[in-house]
Amino acid sequence: MRRKTKKTAYLLALFLGWAGGHHFYLNHTIRGFLYLLFFWTYIPFILTFIDLLFISQWVDRANRRFETDIASVQQGEERNPNREQVSITVSVTTNQETEKVKNPIQPRVSNNLWYDEESVILPKYRHLRTPESILKSLRRLERSNTQLIGDSWRYRNETRTHAVHESLFAYWTTYRDLNQKQKEWYFYWRAQALQQNYLETGLSYIILFTYELINFSFNENAAFNVSMLARLRDAYKEKEPRVCSYLDHWIPDLLLELDEHELATEWMQQSDDDPLYQYLKEHQNDLSRVSITKLNSLLNKRKSEFFKKHKNKIYNTFKELLVFLNELYARQNLDLIEKWMPARTRKDRRYLYTSAVLDREPENRERLIKVKERIPSELMIYQLNQLLRLAENLIRERLGEKRKVKVDHSVFPEGFVEQAKEWVEFRWMEPRVKDRGRFVKVKSKDSMSTHPIPEQPVEVAEENKQPEVVIDFMRVKQLKDESDELIDIFEQYRDDTEETLQSPVEVTTDTLTSGADQQTGQITEEEWSPFGEPDVHGDIESLWNRLSETEKEWIRLFRDGRLSVVEAAQFLKSRSFMLGVFLNDLNEKAMETLGDVLVEQDGDYLVINEEFSEIIHT
Repeated sequence: MRRKTKKTAYLLALFLGWAGGHHFYLNHTIRGFLYLLFFWTYIPFILTFIDLLFISQWVDRANRRFETDIASVQQGEERNPNREQVSITVSVTTNQETEKVKNPIQPRVSNNLWYDEESVILPKYRHLRTPESILKSLRRLERSNTQLIGDSWRYRNETRTHAVHESLFAYWTTYRDLNQKQKEWYFYWRAQALQQNYLETGLSYIILFTYELINFSFNENAAFNVSMLARLRDAYKEKEPRVCSYLDHWIPDLLLELDEHELATEWMQQSDDDPLYQYLKEHQNDLSRVSITKLNSLLNKRKSEFFKKHKNKIYNTFKELLVFLNELYARQNLDLIEKWMPARTRKDRRYLYTSAVLDREPENRERLIKVKERIPSELMIYQLNQLLRLAENLIRERLGEKRKVKVDHSVFPEGFVEQAKEWVEFRWMEPRVKDRGRFVKVKSKDSMSTHPIPEQPVEVAEENKQPEVVIDFMRVKQLKDESDELIDIFEQYRDDTEETLQSPVEVTTDTLTSGADQQTGQITEEEWSPFGEPDVHGDIESLWNRLSETEKEWIRLFRDGRLSVVEAAQFLKSRSFMLGVFLNDLNEKAMETLGDVLVEQDGDYLVINEEFSEIIHT
């Protein structure tokens, strides 16, 4: 038996189709005899023209069967060089019967692989073995015309020494999505990857090789497949970050199927952490850079006229309090983020290989697993809300407002509130101390030299030295702004109808309306609302007017507040902008106008701050 060619099959069909020549060539013996028996009826002539539509598939199927038989023969020779018997039988004799136990199915091992399998396998996974259930499913599927495994078996030994990159964009990529040039590139790229030379390529090519590995159609060795997947993930996590979103799920799925729960847990811990936990960990060294948008779901959203007017100052003070609380915990050798979001274990159902092309059917595709997760604790939610109340009180105190919001001091470490006030005051003053160029030194004209090289200074008696005059223009401007705000507050005080805060246990509804509440100097829970959908329309319009035409056109690309990083970068590249620089400039304008960033990156997408989503419709 030899490999079949499509050219020969077509020629036989055209010239000897009436006698079933092409069927005899493709080993369709019964059908060939039927054509030969009824050739005088002219029916075979008609059927031959129909056969022309299927000859290509028949040839491919015959060649796959031929390759399977050759591999089986090679496997038998490797197991028994003397060819005396292919299957090994062990006789177990009991009192009344003899039971024959056949050797279990083993993965095909070839001595003439065109790549170095051992160099790919990582020591961590060298002990892995392919389960017999997977091997049985492969034996059943090898002869079928499946979407992936059949083609993968056919092309498993294809390699190229040179090829030109061809773009490929396909969902659930299989060989049937590739044209000839794309196949040439894929075979070349795959060969280079097996030599640990990871070339720049598209995500679709990486996913196709991933499908071959998790289907065990390229190689039946579990240790090789897991190792190659891990190598691909590490090699392309920076070049093509989207590959992590797939392999971080499929690698632990494969390990679970191999009953390697400890190894699978290591991978799942990398991907199952709460995004907020990862975000806070990244910014733990400077929590003042945390975006309020990330914490919005944890904070109480109510309405307050004072908060609407001074929300930017309250936000900034809140972030400074976060920094101080984190440092206070660090002094006690405690991790604030770990205390807020401790790890806990829960049972969950996991469906293996979600969104993957899988021709074989794993046993128990739905697994019950233990998942370690981190979610915001009640302590975290309560402390964040109390910190926000404290931040508002500090702003009220600074602006001369006597009434305060009730804060539960017991939730913080002892002495935290008093130290926090000093900390915030220091942080408010710190930028003016650090910044250069904000102070103007006024000297007399005589103290300035016009010589190219300064003359040697002459010592002057201490009593004759002229003191330098230092004018802090930023401090002057700040005092003027605070004075203006105080004037506005006193003018609005007469019309202020806010109710004072009373304890719900000790004070009744009637007493809230009495004159005693004016002496308490506190505000009711209903009145205080730091996050009640503030009216930011005016601020958004101000920001929009500051934006350039390119920035406005770029913002209009967002759909439902999201825009892919690739699309955003391509748009800016066509206008000679770099994405990173462009985002920094845009967010600086937003910070000056809105008090928070406008656009943030969330994985593969850029997201508009939900508080300012109205800007898309401006």
